[in-house]
Amino acid sequence: MLEKSTGNIGAGTMVAASVKMEVKNGLTDSFEIDEVDSFDDPYSLPFWMGYIGPGCCISVEGEFDKAELTFLYDASKRKLSDKFVPRICAS
Repeated sequence: MLEKSTGNIGAGTMVAASVKMEVKNGLTDSFEIDEVDSFDDPYSLPFWMGYIGPGCCISVEGEFDKAELTFLYDASKRKLSDKFVPRICAS
């Protein structure tokens, strides 16, 4: 089982992401998770409504049966509305 993370929540971040997956028939060295900003992807603008942290790109060469994504949010930095519904957008 491989696990990677975008890092810890710190002074400048409210959200951290991590992923666990078992890669089969693939190159385990190719497994990556990186934060994406508007320089990497112009459609990932930080001021878009609903975005509470940077996007992340998860990639691996090879196949996998399942992956577990975990997102941590520091609620002490900003209170979320009761109507908040987390979403994951894939591109």
